[in-house]
Amino acid sequence: MEQLSQHDLSSLNFHCIEAKPTTDFTRTLDESWFIEALKSINSHFDGEKGPQSSQAKMFYDSLIRNAENRKMIGPYPDTSQDAQLFGALHTNQMNIPEYARRLVVKHDSDWHSTRDDTRWASIFKNREESHIVQRTNGAFLDATRWMDKVPPFASKRSVWHFHPLEFLEVINPNGNCACGRDITLEELCDIAPKADKDILSQYLPAFNDGFKDFGIIICREKSHFLAQCCHESGGLTLTKEIGGTRASYAPWYGRGLIQLTWQDVYTKYGAYVSEDFESDDSARNKIIQYPHCVRSAFWFYCVNKNVVKYAKNDDFNMVTALINGGFNGYNDRIKYFNRAVSILKADHLNVLKKDAGFLFEDSEIYNYRVYAYSWGRYHDPLRNESGTDKDKMDALKAYRRAVTLYERRGDAEKVSDINSKISALDYF
Repeated sequence: MEQLSQHDLSSLNFHCIEAKPTTDFTRTLDESWFIEALKSINSHFDGEKGPQSSQAKMFYDSLIRNAENRKMIGPYPDTSQDAQLFGALHTNQMNIPEYARRLVVKHDSDWHSTRDDTRWASIFKNREESHIVQRTNGAFLDATRWMDKVPPFASKRSVWHFHPLEFLEVINPNGNCACGRDITLEELCDIAPKADKDILSQYLPAFNDGFKDFGIIICREKSHFLAQCCHESGGLTLTKEIGGTRASYAPWYGRGLIQLTWQDVYTKYGAYVSEDFESDDSARNKIIQYPHCVRSAFWFYCVNKNVVKYAKNDDFNMVTALINGGFNGYNDRIKYFNRAVSILKADHLNVLKKDAGFLFEDSEIYNYRVYAYSWGRYHDPLRNESGTDKDKMDALKAYRRAVTLYERRGDAEKVSDINSKISALDYF
């Protein structure tokens, strides 16, 4: 068996596939590694239950059919379906980029053999271009001639191709971040130091399985998820809401590491995992217990609220708004986030965090009237909402943005209410 690496690639979430060789450049998309890659990504959802997995299977099946059935127009492929394929590979739809970056694919090279016999050369031959364009194409081919001297290319052997930055990020001994690997028990204990180690040892496999199943591969994305779980559960020490039995919304009070609340949420989670969480307290309390206390958190975060797409953009403010509905406990959440980032070595993937923290205007909450207004209220020194630092200027900035958004909606009553808060702050 050919040795690819001294590293255990499968444990690093890389997947190796070997494509069928092809000599026709115009059919590369149909007959080379691309279809095998799509099938490999699709296999991640085999046996998975729930609407997201079903939707993913249908999406990938469609891409595979399109690739296999792509027609030719003369000597060239019909590119009418390429936009869908290109878009899929360059967006976060169904986690394609995350899986695709972890593929190591063996296929024959586009560059082997002589200048007149490469696939690129054959494409250029079939085109009737001006003398200037032909000369430019020739220069392009000449610039790649050095690859003829690389033994695997010169021998026309198939070679392994991989995403170099993704690969180096994972095996970099100096970085040692949590990208593409399981988090350890020691890391989880450091992130949630108040929790019992034996309980965290029980939770750990479900966390790592959840990260893989939902495509949370990047260390900073893991930090976002763990921060929200830690705040919602008192540092992974609680799996049910304190005083929940006395709440007005009992028996549908918060359960799980991200507290599932209200009957409709219990219903949706039950439908997702095909299990009863509604019939009685015994059924509801399954969410308190392992593995549902962890699994329900991933469902709420990734499926019910689709928070994961904002975590990918490092948008901590929007992540918090979606989980909480506002900014209750914001400072505690960011404390856990900073702790997780430090322990999982995720600082190098910072996108939005400034010295002052995550700014209102950098977040998607800037474009959501409810969350813009909520940011204003939580930072308003004249109001009692707790969990954030009080800041007059931050509150005014958010209130004024909220006024603009509510004016666009034509909600004059809300605009008047917010303007009264702005006036009060102006004289504060």
